[in-house]
Amino acid sequence: MAFFVRSFLLLGAVVWLLVSLKQLVGLGIFENPGLVRDNLTLLAQALIAVVVIKTSVRAKS
Repeated sequence: MAFFVRSFLLLGAVVWLLVSLKQLVGLGIFENPGLVRDNLTLLAQALIAVVVIKTSVRAKS
């Protein structure tokens, strides 16, 4: 059962990370990096997703 929970958490975090980063790229953060300051919630979501992925990978090993 723990395997399924961990797998679901990892999959959800990966999808969450991809969506957050896609939105940031769509806003044009590469052309204007100052937009990151205006969209801190998207940046926070991406960072939280990375932490969840890191935690689940570390717990797996």
